Amino acid sequence: MRSVVDPLPAGESDLYPAGSEEVVIIRHADPVRVRPAGITSSYPLTFHNKSTRLNSGSAVYSSSGGKIEVLWPSSTSIVLSGEGSGIVGSVSRGEPLFILRDIERATLNLSEGDQVELLGGSLLIASSGPFVLEHRSAEVLRVRNQSKSSAEIAFRTDTILLDPGEVVDLPLLTSGGAPAVAPLEMESLDLAGYRARVRGNCEVEEEPESFSVRSIETTELHTLGVKIHLEPGDTVTVSGLAPTTSQAANVIPAASPDTP
Repeated sequence: MRSVVDPLPAGESDLYPAGSEEVVIIRHADPVRVRPAGITSSYPLTFHNKSTRLNSGSAVYSSSGGKIEVLWPSSTSIVLSGEGSGIVGSVSRGEPLFILRDIERATLNLSEGDQVELLGGSLLIASSGPFVLEHRSAEVLRVRNQSKSSAEIAFRTDTILLDPGEVVDLPLLTSGGAPAVAPLEMESLDLAGYRARVRGNCEVEEEPESFSVRSIETTELHTLGVKIHLEPGDTVTVSGLAPTTSQAANVIPAASPDTP
């Protein structure tokens, strides 16, 4: 077969070279594998090799039935159960502490200032734990705050506040959920409890639980984690979600039943 891409794109070993940070990897249940930083292949942690030390830039993998834990000197711990994989980030290079690539279930116990990149690119920022992550479906990642302190999730243009006991379902969008910085020239508005950013000449009508924007000239609206482009004369109405500080996803109180 003839290669249609030449040269081939950089793999993870090139995107995440070896860093100075060191972690301890512990195998709790087979099968699990590790890939040291700078190496293109992985190897299993067998019954006689329960733990190892790796530098940032390394990757860990857990298959069905497996369980692997990553430990940092700060006592931060991330456990992957079942199908899952991730990369140990280099904080000194400005990377998140850990980059999740795939999970079935994960438990995170974090320390002050820790940031973990979730599926889709959003960032979990917390200082305690545990936080339980579940890949509910191809479109949904559930984050459950079982700690005694609040956490933040940077999702596209919004920041979701996750209080103790709360659960949030994050949509896994094809365009990703990585935090986006809005242009400085956009006007920030608080409309009916919704946060919005607007650029362009438009008219805004506010209701108790909704708001509408009618563009007079070409307008760009950022709200609820999406970007809406309006041509002159277009109108868009935002409604249907309870106006809270957690807008980019559906926040479920701890007392609510666990829906499938």
